[in-house]
Amino acid sequence: MIELLIGVALLQTGDPCHAVPQGQTARSCPLWRSAFRNARFEIFANPASVVRTGGTFEISLRIVYAADVVRRTRSAVARHRYDCAARTSVMLHITTYDAAGAVVEDRDALSDENAPLPAPPGSPSAVQLAAYCPR
Repeated sequence: MIELLIGVALLQTGDPCHAVPQGQTARSCPLWRSAFRNARFEIFANPASVVRTGGTFEISLRIVYAADVVRRTRSAVARHRYDCAARTSVMLHITTYDAAGAVVEDRDALSDENAPLPAPPGSPSAVQLAAYCPR
């Protein structure tokens, strides 16, 4: 029982790696590289997280919102799969964080989120496909 209480307490504690702005920790945070920005959010990619399988790849993305969104969410880390031939993306998993870096939600993609979506030119997904698909 005590392990469960400690686990819950740790989830509620902010993680500087996911705080906005990103803080410093004794351990190293992922090296996020800015990949897309608009007035509402900025997306950062972690190139070290790329896993290729045939004509697809998976990558972890960090989304930082300009202001809090649903349920105090200020940032998120999501795992996406991209199909280079079909030019589509699918979200696999998402963890959302508040401004201090505490977990708000951690879950696999919902059924309406894990359908392949097209990557229109200029979209965040198109940027990832251009960066990581063979030319």
